[in-house]
This record gives sequence, structure tokens and C-alpha cells, in this order.
Amino acid sequence: MNDQNQNWGLETFVQILTAELDRMRDVLRVKSVNRPLTYSVQDVKLDLNVFPDFDGEKVSFRTARPNETGASKLALQLGSITDRIVDETTRPPLTGADKHIDEVPIPDDTKKSLRRLGIDSKRDVDRLGRQGVKVRTDDGGEVDFARLATMMDQVLLPPRRPVVRRAVAFPDQGGTAVRISGDALDAIDPASMRLGGSPVTASITPRVIALSLPQPVRPIGELVFTTFHGQPMRVTLE
Repeated sequence: MNDQNQNWGLETFVQILTAELDRMRDVLRVKSVNRPLTYSVQDVKLDLNVFPDFDGEKVSFRTARPNETGASKLALQLGSITDRIVDETTRPPLTGADKHIDEVPIPDDTKKSLRRLGIDSKRDVDRLGRQGVKVRTDDGGEVDFARLATMMDQVLLPPRRPVVRRAVAFPDQGGTAVRISGDALDAIDPASMRLGGSPVTASITPRVIALSLPQPVRPIGELVFTTFHGQPMRVTLE
């Protein structure tokens, strides 16, 4: 037998504890058929002496052994909750038409940031995107929910291969405008646009990519970009 106490997660502990209380409630429901009056546990309070451990993402605890000093005290107070309160204070469960964040092919760092904000599904992202919400994350980045919702829409569609048919450059207000025409161009991620290795601002519709360059010169170089499904593409501008 292992004589060392094992680390345990608070979330797992609470889930197991509440599952046991749910089973107790089911037993009381059966007993109520035969006994008009019975007894139940209304409030539960636990005081635990534990050593917390943090790995950068999750907190786990190890219960103190007898006569072991230096432990922290963790107090848990559990109360009852009715189905009406649960219905009024929680979101509806996901349906088959919705996508959980883990099902959407987006970067893991983005998924982690969304979970920390309490966002679990594409439905949440769509709702915040319609409201124009932008949130700055702990690492200094920004989550633009409107753009994120668009990106999710694109990656969830069947893969499409954009086709570039023509590229035209012309002077525009002291700079240079580039107009690229083709098919399925909205499958391209505008944030991936690079011309000669430098990022460029692009406006994209299904049939047109519009680039605006500050230099009043004809752009000569290679335009490199990727689709929302990660397919690399390139177009030579001469």
C-alpha cells in the first residue's frame, strides 16, 4: 500500500461529493413513498487540512497526514439548490447544431483564453460577436469576437480551394491599390496576408481581394497567404 497521500483536484472532489449527494436524494425519493416524514442532510460543511500545489494551470491538493504541520485550511460549505434556480441561472445545454470550443479547429491558446472567460461554445462566441465585444487577455492580446465568429464559420465549412484569376494594381490616393479577382476568395484568412514578407491589410469578399499599400509604386513581389483551413497559397504580382 502506498503510504503517501495522493494529490487530488478540487473540481473532481466536488463532482464526486455532489454525485453522492444526488444519489442520497434519489434514495430519499424512494423512502418518501413509504414514510411521510424522513430526514435529509440540508447543509454540509467540511474543514480540510491540505497542501495546495499549482502547476501553472490547475490547482491540486494533498490532504495533510496525522501530525503533519504547515498545512492550509480549506473550508467547504455545501447547500441545496432547486431545479428552478438552476434553470434561471444557467445556460441551456448544447444541442446537436452547436459546436463545443474543443470541436472547433482553432489554436489551443485561443481555446484556453475562451474557457477562462467562461465561453464554452460557438454559440457564445456568436452572441458576443453580434454585440461587438472585444476582450484583452492576460498576455496582452485581444479577442475580437466578431472576427473569431467569422473565422469559426469559415473553418467549419467544407474546405474550399480559392482560385485566383486576375491581379490588377493602380494608383490610389497617393498609394497603390491591388485588386485580385477569383472564386471562393473568402476562404482566405485576411490576417495571413504577406507581400514580400511584410503584412498587408486586405478586404476580402467571395470574388475580390482588395489590398491598399501606402507606397505610390507598382507592387512587385509574392503575395503569400493561407486559407482558414491552413492551406498555403501564393500569387506573384508583376
